[in-house]
Amino acid sequence: MTSQLPFLRERVALVTGGGSGIGRACAIALAEAGADVHVVDIAEEPAVSVAARVGGRAHVVDLADPASIERLPA
Repeated sequence: MTSQLPFLRERVALVTGGGSGIGRACAIALAEAGADVHVVDIAEEPAVSVAARVGGRAHVVDLADPASIERLPA
């Protein structure tokens, strides 16, 4: 997939719901394309697991809580 999406190389990708399902698949595809992936999920273990698999970073965030969102790195 990397050759199909060269514009993602060295770009930052923030994937909400990245711990499972479609978000997990997106995180994996983005990492394979060379993006620096930040996996965001409300559940810590799945976020950490996917981040470890893709060489990215995990962030535990409740998107319904503005204070939680503010803790994301800029």
